[in-house]
Amino acid sequence: MVGFELIAGQPMGEGRSPRADLRWRTRGRDCTFPHERRRSMKTNIWILIVLLGGGVVAWASAGWRTDGTGRYPDAKPKVQWDEKTNVAWRADLGAWSNATPLVVGDRVFVQVERTGIVCVNAADGKTLWRDDLGYDKLDVKMNLPRTHDDNGYSTPTPATDGSRIYVAFGTGVVACYDLEGNRRWARFLEQPKAGWGHSSSPVVVDGKVLIGITQLFALDAEDGAEAWKAAVAASWGTPAIAKIGNESVAFMPTGQAVRVRNGKILATLPSKLEYNSPVIADGMIFYISGASAAYRLPEAIVGEKIDVAQAWRAELPRERYYASPLVHDGRIYAVTRGGELSVLDAATGKSLHSRRLIPDGRAGDNNIYSSVTLAGEHILIGSARGVTYVLKSNATADLVGENRTEGYRGCPVFVGDTMYLRAGRFLYRIE
Repeated sequence: MVGFELIAGQPMGEGRSPRADLRWRTRGRDCTFPHERRRSMKTNIWILIVLLGGGVVAWASAGWRTDGTGRYPDAKPKVQWDEKTNVAWRADLGAWSNATPLVVGDRVFVQVERTGIVCVNAADGKTLWRDDLGYDKLDVKMNLPRTHDDNGYSTPTPATDGSRIYVAFGTGVVACYDLEGNRRWARFLEQPKAGWGHSSSPVVVDGKVLIGITQLFALDAEDGAEAWKAAVAASWGTPAIAKIGNESVAFMPTGQAVRVRNGKILATLPSKLEYNSPVIADGMIFYISGASAAYRLPEAIVGEKIDVAQAWRAELPRERYYASPLVHDGRIYAVTRGGELSVLDAATGKSLHSRRLIPDGRAGDNNIYSSVTLAGEHILIGSARGVTYVLKSNATADLVGENRTEGYRGCPVFVGDTMYLRAGRFLYRIE
């Protein structure tokens, strides 16, 4: 247990005076920031619901890859850009991060190394507020956990329920803010133990914030109180959420299916992803790596169990898969860290096409971490050197072009035809 004291509701906007309305002292890990009043705020957060045969993927919130799939089928993006071309603005955030941007109405939320959260105006890229959640700010008395220079501590992407922002860092700290930057609560859960650091992002579902570290925690979204925790293996990937019957189930990268309501493990699939995340589409859940598999989602939970039947297994190139795949129009698009692209039939796992995007394979620091993204009729795959490969979303993934910015490991996101891309210490609005 860690004892510490925090100050309530400290705004982070530049030029604004800190508020210290209420002081909340606690022994233990839970630190809540009460406020004397709540603001009623309107926001243009989208509700993403995709119907799937025997199950439903449903987020009344957004986060990593927006809804976890990386699909923006209605977008009509620019297919050519660089650091100046087709750039509405390019904001210097002062530090890098692998986290993907999160767009909520007219604001964009991004994380920065080591433990910072920044809110910028979507119209002009100007900073509206920022905060830091380092151990020194929370009076946590321990050293930082180990990480890798490519990962840092800010890789997890923020999540939202439309009125609040939830952030997590590779230090084991999780926090909640309102859109104006008032910190509502913050908690230290536990330190990640992976030597390469932590990257799993928070997921908001059914009034809970799910975050996997060395186990899966479910926190009350309102006050950060622990609802439950489940003994699941650690992973760098993020849970995928399916609706089975009328209940939400979190499918972990390590194969466990966890009931969101109570944390019970309903099934353990014979698949494990070390680096990337499972994807749900077309009534199935896909675990894509060197040893890939797909499973059919059941229609109901029976007691505390579900029957998840395997649809197929397939062997792909035995490299690391940092990028999570794209499932679209009956096909799976997957890419290794060294740039080996595979296109599979989503129904059968049969190979439709394969080739190297990066001719010399691994190519040193040009590894691919960024997950595969669909924008309209095009597929985007970005590399650590800042090359974004634009492909057609057909069976052979024909190359349309290559664009260059600073290197990046996060994912582009789209709102309408506008793309937000985090590259190095910069955030781009491209349109």
